[in-house]
Amino acid sequence: MIITELANVFFAVMDLIFGIPPLSTADPCTRKNTETNYKEFLHRHVLQTDFDRNSVPAWESYLKYEKLWCRTSTQSFMDKNQNVEDVCASGLRVENGGNLCISPSQMRVYDVITMKSNDGCSIQVTPRQTRVIVACDRVVNRCLPVHYERYVKQKATAVPCPPQNS
Repeated sequence: MIITELANVFFAVMDLIFGIPPLSTADPCTRKNTETNYKEFLHRHVLQTDFDRNSVPAWESYLKYEKLWCRTSTQSFMDKNQNVEDVCASGLRVENGGNLCISPSQMRVYDVITMKSNDGCSIQVTPRQTRVIVACDRVVNRCLPVHYERYVKQKATAVPCPPQNS
């Protein structure tokens, strides 16, 4: 009970002083974010170069070159030509998801699982067709993705992602 009250006070202060509402209540495209967050999202989740997506050595080279090798246990990537930005423009809001939006249709996502051992890291790549969920914030007056959230059967609402006045 006390922890909940302290959290509420903390978020109220953050909102009052910095204009940062808690993620769980911020609507899509209303929170201001930096271009750095958007660029980091692109770097971590959107494949920027062409390589053989079926080749583990090609994935290893890409991840090492982009300094993403062994970064976390699971990383998810989408091809650049899928225009993941469109999720913020034409997606639907996620039920009880704050600023999360869900793609109206499935997209190809590559899940890269990293296994660490004493010898270093190895990876397994699994492509799948799935809906994509991203957190959408206002970045330089555009509604853009700043965070990827794995789809695990979250429900879409009937409410469009971008507010009607954005």
